[in-house]
Amino acid sequence: MNSMLADWVDSMGAGMHLIPEGMLDPRQIEIDVSELGDAPVNVVLKEHRGSLITVVRKTDAKCMVDVGVAKYLPQKALVYPMKAYLDDPDVQGNHTEYDKADSSGDDLVLVAIIGESRSALSVCRNIASGSQDMTKVVKDAEGAMSASNVFLVED
Repeated sequence: MNSMLADWVDSMGAGMHLIPEGMLDPRQIEIDVSELGDAPVNVVLKEHRGSLITVVRKTDAKCMVDVGVAKYLPQKALVYPMKAYLDDPDVQGNHTEYDKADSSGDDLVLVAIIGESRSALSVCRNIASGSQDMTKVVKDAEGAMSASNVFLVED
């Protein structure tokens, strides 16, 4: 984690926090298909957690944003107190991760950087894990339906 992000996480504390623009490179774009016309969109298939996902290269994303057919989406930081992180069954099941976190001396853990829109795959993972209440799952599913024009941005 870069030092600017680490300092910001420490200042924000535990919770879900909107990351200020410019602190991290953009990770998602939303393409406005009504503005796209017949222009092709170059996407790449990438393996992620055992599934294939579509991503747009950074250079292509920047070009689409620059010409106004896409916009970068906000990102959020999910920050846990160390005790909550160490109590997580997945962390307890990974002795290397548990020991590393427990001996770090940190009070907080940056658990994830989360994009604005949820994919259908993310919603399915949440349902399968049973870790989300149904109100959140329904909200995420509605977001996934509207996310068909949202793509991850990578090199």
